[in-house]
Amino acid sequence: MLDEGEVQSLSELAEKKGLNRARITQIMNLLRLPDDFRDFLVRLDDPREIRKYSERRLQKILAAFARKI
Repeated sequence: MLDEGEVQSLSELAEKKGLNRARITQIMNLLRLPDDFRDFLVRLDDPREIRKYSERRLQKILAAFARKI
């Protein structure tokens, strides 16, 4: 929606989706995961494997990645 110009800000996106700004920020931060890791996650098809990558775990991975930069 941001890329397509439907909304101008994260706040506007949050309002349109019925979420708060903090939640939108959390979701958007997941987009900062390395491309190859995001591709890996998208290709997962085993429900047991998918459950291993909760949002909380992904946030920890992202934090570790950010410290390496």
